[in-house]
Parts: sequence; structure tokens; C-alpha cells
Amino acid sequence: MKGLENAIRNLNSLDRQMVPRASIWAVNRVAQKAVSVATRKVARETVAGDNQVRGLPLKLVR
Repeated sequence: MKGLENAIRNLNSLDRQMVPRASIWAVNRVAQKAVSVATRKVARETVAGDNQVRGLPLKLVR
């Protein structure tokens, strides 16, 4: 029971904003990766121009 009480005391001593802030950071990290992967995929698969060349510059898609 000492370990449980110690864990509860430690959790209560944390800043109340720390856990929500950490979860926001995690969500933003995943979202940033998803946007990056999707942008690269669109740039690679887009067909543009009269000669039907595949691929666009990544900066153009961003």
C-alpha cells in the first residue's frame, strides 16, 4: 500500500496542466507526421502538364 500511496501523492503533486499539455504535444506530433506523409504522397502521385509527367515539387503542394 505504501507504493500506491506514494504514486497517488506524486500524481497529485504534478501540475494540473502537465498531462493535458503532454497529450496535446503527442496529438500534434502525430498530426504533423500525417500531414507530411499525405503531402508527399499527393506530390508524388499528381499528374500535371501536357506531357502527363507524374510528380510535383513538394513546396508547390504545401
